[in-house]
This record gives sequence, C-alpha cells and structure tokens, in this order.
Amino acid sequence: MKRFPLRLLALAGLAGFLFASAAVARGCAAAVASGAEPQEPAEERLGPGPEPVDRWHPRGKEPVEPAYGGTLRVHIESLPPSLNGMLLNSQNARNMLFELHATLVGRDWESWEIVPELAERFEAADTLVLKDGSRRHGRVSEEEGKVLLAEPGLAAPTVLARDDVERVERGTVITFHLRPGVRWHDGHPFDAEDVLFTWRLGANPAVRCDWTRPYLQKIVSAEAPDPLTVRFFLAEQYFYSFPFFADTFCILPRHLYDLRDPDHARHDPGASDEACAKAINENSHNTEWVGLGPYRLTKYSAAGVEAERFDGYFDPADAGYVDRIVWRHVASDEAAFQALLNDELDFTLRISSDQYFGPAMQQEAFTRRNCKGYFYLGFFNYVPWNLRRPILADLRVRKALAHAMDMEAYVETVAHGLAVLPTGPQSYFGPSYDHGVERLAYDPARARELFAEAGWLDRDGDGVLDKDGQPFQIEMLVLSGNSSAELFARMLQESLAKVGARLVLTPVDSATYFRRISERDFDCGQAGWNVDVTENDPMQLWHSRSAGPGGSNHAGVMDPKVDALIEQGQRMLDDDERHEKWRELHRYLYEQVQPYLYREAPPRKFALNLALRGVQFFKVSPGYALRRWYYPAGTPGTRPTRAK
Repeated sequence: MKRFPLRLLALAGLAGFLFASAAVARGCAAAVASGAEPQEPAEERLGPGPEPVDRWHPRGKEPVEPAYGGTLRVHIESLPPSLNGMLLNSQNARNMLFELHATLVGRDWESWEIVPELAERFEAADTLVLKDGSRRHGRVSEEEGKVLLAEPGLAAPTVLARDDVERVERGTVITFHLRPGVRWHDGHPFDAEDVLFTWRLGANPAVRCDWTRPYLQKIVSAEAPDPLTVRFFLAEQYFYSFPFFADTFCILPRHLYDLRDPDHARHDPGASDEACAKAINENSHNTEWVGLGPYRLTKYSAAGVEAERFDGYFDPADAGYVDRIVWRHVASDEAAFQALLNDELDFTLRISSDQYFGPAMQQEAFTRRNCKGYFYLGFFNYVPWNLRRPILADLRVRKALAHAMDMEAYVETVAHGLAVLPTGPQSYFGPSYDHGVERLAYDPARARELFAEAGWLDRDGDGVLDKDGQPFQIEMLVLSGNSSAELFARMLQESLAKVGARLVLTPVDSATYFRRISERDFDCGQAGWNVDVTENDPMQLWHSRSAGPGGSNHAGVMDPKVDALIEQGQRMLDDDERHEKWRELHRYLYEQVQPYLYREAPPRKFALNLALRGVQFFKVSPGYALRRWYYPAGTPGTRPTRAK
C-alpha cells in the first residue's frame, strides 16, 4: 500500500465529470481533424479512481514480472531553488519530496483514507472551552443537558453542567505515535523533537515560511510526552487538520537546522531567533536535502537532482523498484523532447498539444521507444495580477483584461479542445467548484468600455491607452524555454494590443521568476496550481495573512470578506456545508475581486519510455508514484531481488 500526502476529502461530483466528458469529446474531434489518432479514455478516467496499470502502454495487458534496479530519468522544466517544503511552495520540489521524504500521515492511493506513515498510529480528541476561559481536553459527548468529558487516564468521564460550557472545539487535540527506529538519510535518529522543531518555525518571524505560517499558527501549543509521541493542540476545529500534516507539514531534521540542538555542528544554546532563522533560511541542506523517504539525494546541481534508493527506509515493501531516480532539468520543452528521442529521458509532462496531436509523436523516432497519453488532475493555469500595482488595483481594469482575451479560441486551437475553462481555484471536477459562475466572455468592446470607466483612454491617438500622461503598460514574467507559456504570452500580448493595452514580455530563468514573484516585484506572471479532486484550504491562496513575501497569495488579495469566508469554512466539519461556503467564496472572488486571469485546466499530457512498466495514474498530485514503476525481469542492469 502506498501512503501518499494529498488534499482531497471526498469524491468528485457528477457535474464535473459531464463537463470533462464534453471537453474530451471536443479533444477527440480536434485530433481527428489534425490527422492524429484520438485516444478516447474510458469513463473511469474522468472519475476520481485510479487508472489501470500500464493503460497507455501498447502491450499493457501483457503480464510482466517486476525487476529491481536501473535508473528512471524524469524531466523537470524548472529547478526549484530549495527543496525545503516549509520555506518554498514549488510543485517540482513537492514532486521530488514524495520520493525523498516522508510525512506523519498520508492517504492511501486507492482508498484515499488517511493512513499512518511516520506515525504508526494517531488519534484525535476534543477541546472543551469553559465560560471561565479554561480549556480541558478529551472526548466530549452530551446527554440530557450535561456535557461528558472523557479525559485521558481517567476511568470515568467528568460530568459538567451545560451552562458552564462556552463551546466545544472538535478534533483539536491530535496525537501521533511515531514509528520506532526511523532514521534520517544521514543516519541520525528521527524523533518527536524534529516534529516540534518544525512546528516552532512559525513562531519565528524571521524564518521565511510565510506560505506555511498561517497553518502552523493554528496550533496553539504542542508537546512531546516521550521521544515517540507528539501532541498538537489547535485553537479551534479545522477541517484540514489531518491533510495539513500529510500535505504541507514538511518535517526538518533538527540536528541540521536548529542551532540550539546539541547535535548541531555549530551548537549554540544561546543563539538568537535571528541567528536561528538565518541557519534555516540559508541552510545548505535546503538543496543538499536530508530526508526520510525511500530515496536519498546524492546530487543537486543546475543539471537537476539525483537520488538513490535508501536501504534504511522504514517501510521496505514500499521502497521502490529502481535504484536511481534522476530529475533532469531541461528548461526548453523542445530540448526535452529531443532528449526523449535521444534516450536521455524516460518521462516528461512537458508535451504540447501540437506535439501530442501532430506528426512529432507519430514518427518512428518516437514510437520505437516511447508511448504517449494524458491524465486529469485538479490542475489549472492562471495569470496572477499583482493588485498592489496602482495600474492593476482597479477591478474594472482587471475585468477589462479578462474580456480582452479569447480563451475559448485558445482552448480550441492551442489545447485542441481537451482543456476546460475554470473560474475558480477549487477542482473543476469536485463539489467545491461552482459551475454556476459565468465566465467573463471575450468582448473587446466591453473591455474598452471598462478601461474608459477607469480613466484609460487613447488621448493622443497612438493606439495605446493612457491616463495622467502615462501609457497603459504592464510587464509579464515568462519562464524562458517554456514553450506553452511563451505561446500564451504572445497571444495575450496581441489580444491586449487590440484594445490599447501594452503588455511587455520579460523572459526570465526559474530562479529569477521565483524570486520576483516571492518579493512581489511583478505586474503579472504565469503559474499553475494543483488542487486534488475535491478541495483545498483557500487560506493559502487568498487570505490576507498569506499575502506577505513568500506567501502564496501572490495577487495580494486583502479583503475582509474573503478572510471571513475562509475562516468560516475552515471551522465547518460537515462536507456539504463547507463545500457550499467554498462555492460562495468562488463566486465572490471571481465576480468582485478578479485576482487572476484564469487560463485553462488541461489534462497532463506525457511521453513515457516503453521500457518502463507498472505505470499508473491517479487523480491526486502529482498523479503518479515513481517508486511503483519498474523495468521488467530480464532488462539489462536489473535483478530479481532488491538486494544488490
């Protein structure tokens, strides 16, 4: 059983499946028109469940015997500047950490149930808040106007009068019982102090963990009764408490990050908070990662990240088949495709629609070694507008920009109809998404009207809008070598020019892009966001506490109503009530804030080396489990057992 961190809590809704089915039908029609052979997915591909193993392999139904050994080479288009998941929210880094690290709890691939990982078991209890302000913890129940509190260690429950109780906060005491004998990749023992140290990062304002800080601060206290037990106390009930520990809480090795730890090489018990923060923010292990996963990092360079299987992994049955995983950094999508043809890559997700449906992937140079396919995730592309910029602070301007771009034409021509067009940040296929929100239509005339209402007119007749003597000009950061981003940027540039808005395109490398976005030094950019099937916590993207440098509220939404809706939804443990709250937030953000130009929600198109088997795709990020892939028995360089 694969244990895996993710963000989902329920099954996807039927409405999402119907919309996706229509998109797939359009995609198949486009494929036929282009001369490519369409690959109609079975109905389960649009549902929440996993696909069959080796679905896209031309001989996928033929049984093969797994072998151990070999190297798996995976393409990454941008190299994250850090692998420290507490400091940086990077999808590529997260994808690597799925194999390089482990979490307290995860979810089973097939059932999606929360399952133990570093914790061998766990439980939750409640907090009883009395009217005198005191708080007591245990399992709370009510009967005949009385409140019963079953406290740990007591044989009988404590009985309290209902009038003495202010409120009950459900599921706010979470206890993890850690596996014994777990070791970090450098051999140091893992224990509860590593977990507590990681939680304390949120209390040090100098630690650059802004994207995780709002979640960490929901925990008011924590304790370690013994080295293998850690207990967290939340201030209030929170629907995302267990998924947080699975998906966001990236445990750091205290002996390598905490100057106050006696085992740290530069141990200083009196180190200041500032010195401790610097030792975390600038730690060499942010790239020279030491983790707890089935693979340990052996090299981090501009060429990519290399890892080999860690023989000391605590769950040998889930320790992976291949000996090495190489995440090879190739910024240019065209160069990556050529590397695939040259047998220098085994797997890439950077496949354009033109490549997928055109002759590039029908030629013998491709088909003799590779196959292709696609799978759906709750992923969407978007353009974040920096609302802190005066030119973009006006809602009318942001709506005008949306009206100026013909996204339906983009999907039909560039995405071959396979993508859908979202209006909100929750999964298009899940119950938290509001399909009743009407997308701003392509309407250049309306765009000009809105610009005029905001004071932007072409007063000097040069074809560019101006206001107070300044032309309407904004800059878009574009990742160099990312062909799809470059294509969209050019199309948006041309569309905006038709309504008098000037868009300047600035190609940058991935490090510069991350830095400028993090420092809020941008007008707009392009990004993608992944939401597992049903929902995520909107705090990360939209709450004002996430708007600071390093946080994921890149657009800078600072809206009291948004904050209130998020805080209300976070307390709702009933799925239906909470999903309706997220739909209300969805409507408000799109109609009254418009912080993003939502691009398309495409399937992930891939190319894969035919030599690999055991390949399966899921609806949860990143959509696959590299440790499950293998080379068949008899493949040169492999062996029948894990031991070398």
